[in-house]
Amino acid sequence: MTDDAVSSFLKSVTLGIELNEAWILCSATAYIWNYNNHVLDQNRHREIVDTLQTLLDGLRKVGHAG
Repeated sequence: MTDDAVSSFLKSVTLGIELNEAWILCSATAYIWNYNNHVLDQNRHREIVDTLQTLLDGLRKVGHAG
């Protein structure tokens, strides 16, 4: 599930990785989590697994996730 807003924030994740700026990834992650909260509440997690995996991978690359 990606729309224009989510796609734009995923682009910021790429930029954050290139700049090694964890705060950019944290901001994008919070935005995408909140933006998709209704999906999570409706137990439709599978629709956003790829997006969340991208975020987690990015956070790991900048050393901000275990």
